[in-house]
Amino acid sequence: MAEGLEDLMNKVSLGDVGDDIAEVFIDEDTVDEGKMFDRLCLVGKLILRKPYSIEAMRWAFIKAWQVSQNLEVQEIGDRIFLFRFQSQFERAKVFLRQPWFFNKALLVMADFNGLEQLEDHQSERCPFWVQLHGVPVGLRIKKVGWLLGNQLGDVIEVDSKGNNSVWGKWLKVQVLVHVFKPLKRGCWMNIANGNRIWITFKFEKIPDLCFVCGCLDHTEKDCVKAIAL
Repeated sequence: MAEGLEDLMNKVSLGDVGDDIAEVFIDEDTVDEGKMFDRLCLVGKLILRKPYSIEAMRWAFIKAWQVSQNLEVQEIGDRIFLFRFQSQFERAKVFLRQPWFFNKALLVMADFNGLEQLEDHQSERCPFWVQLHGVPVGLRIKKVGWLLGNQLGDVIEVDSKGNNSVWGKWLKVQVLVHVFKPLKRGCWMNIANGNRIWITFKFEKIPDLCFVCGCLDHTEKDCVKAIAL
């Protein structure tokens, strides 16, 4: 098989260049000029390995996000994409309303400062709303929501409709979840009166995942644990 140009160039001996390698300085004004472009962009990574078409994905997200048809999508790495919006309002709306999915695969979106190598960008956490079932009515308060939510990841918000107490069927928290670790099914809650209660975690808007190990980056047909059973 013919070698690529980059491979051939790597084999060329250029000798000892010593101190002849140039260094280019980028001043703050130039950095700020570049950041004007970055303020309209988000980086996204498709977690589950499924066949995809960039154009089909672009139109699917235009419809789901209700943004301009001029949305630009460019693949910059292994299932890593740069999304360029037409306004900062569109960008903020999409970022705050995560999670998003394409063909039942999770798209993890992240902000970036415009100075990092996008090809190496690694999005590992995504916000999910999680219902906390089993919490006694008297303990459906923000503090308990934060304590339980921290078992899943970093808590962003406890849904309390502006009040300290939650008079609904369950507590609900928004949490940054690590997408490459198994999702937790629940935890034990020990109360000062001696009661020990199991709290069930129910994720809202969940994508395809492995029902054997609970990970989001593959399904059971590709799961090492499932194959070993």
